[in-house]
Parts: sequence; structure tokens; C-alpha cells
Amino acid sequence: MIKPIAPTVTEKLQITRTKKWDEVVRARQLVYKEFVSAGYIHPDIVFNLMHPLDEHYLDSTHIFIAKKGDLIVGTNTLSLDKTHVDNIPEFSKYIDKTKGRVASSFNMATLPSYRSSTVYIKLIKITSQAVIVNNVAICYFTIHPKHEAFYKKALNMTTLAKLDNMPGLHNAPVVFMKVDSPDIPKKWYT
Repeated sequence: MIKPIAPTVTEKLQITRTKKWDEVVRARQLVYKEFVSAGYIHPDIVFNLMHPLDEHYLDSTHIFIAKKGDLIVGTNTLSLDKTHVDNIPEFSKYIDKTKGRVASSFNMATLPSYRSSTVYIKLIKITSQAVIVNNVAICYFTIHPKHEAFYKKALNMTTLAKLDNMPGLHNAPVVFMKVDSPDIPKKWYT
């Protein structure tokens, strides 16, 4: 059973998990728009970002959103019990399901005007809380290389692999990292 995470509200910024279809679609549109803007996907690509939208997807996945009023300013996705890289050989060989429940975090994006704010930190915190509350043993992350040092230092992550281009994207370098839940500093989930 997936356990709920309490939403947090700071300075009129609400960080929460959503299962509302309109918010899920708007969160995915934000990822699409920002990935296109960064050159990671072509504007004419079919928009599915690795996962189709269906009821099972929403049951097995946490889609976190950061909202100011009705505007979604940031998002992150946490997939439980599987990873979004199971079909990418360069990464899937590192997936260790023998230690217990696994999860993966991906598709983090914010509006440009919120990149220097606390939105990223709050999305990482709610993701970490969900990892702990749902008894995840290992969480895998795909991130842009420019964030690798931060994740290593802040969350005690280990780099597993690097690719110059993430399959399914375009001109998108990626670092594949993991963190064992006991290694996540307590400040990220309390």
C-alpha cells in the first residue's frame, strides 16, 4: 500500500502529491515545455515522457507538484516498485531489487523563474519523505550532470553511470544515481 505524504505550504507555495488528472497533465506539460526549452526533446515528439497516463500509473507513481495558487511551478515524479530505466541496458544492469522495494525519481522540472528558489529543495524533500514512508530500500535518480555534485553531497548519493544522451530524449546528458534509504540525511524527511 502506498502511504500518503502530507502536503506542505510555504509562502503560498504548496508542495503536494497529485492524482488529479488536470494537474497531472499540467505537470507533464511543464516537463515537456522545459525539456523542449533546454533542447532535450524536439517540439514535435509524441509527448509521453516514458510512461503512459492510466489509472495504474497513478496508483504506482507519486507525481509531486509545487503550486502557487493554480499555477504549477515545479514537478517531480517518483515511481514505486519499478524504475523508469528498466529498459535502458546502460542503467538497468545497476538495478538491485534484492535489498527490498525500489523506486526511481525522474522528470523534475520547474518554471525558469522558480529555479533559484526553494522549489527544487522542497520537491526533493517530499520525494525523500515518500521514499522513507513507503519503505523503499533504494531509490534511483536520473539527473542532469550539472546537479551531480549537489545530490552526492546533500543526499549521499552514488553515481552508477553516465550517458551523453538519455534514450528517448535528444541531446540530454544524464547521470544515473542511487541512494540507499538509510543513507538519506534525516533533514530531508523530517
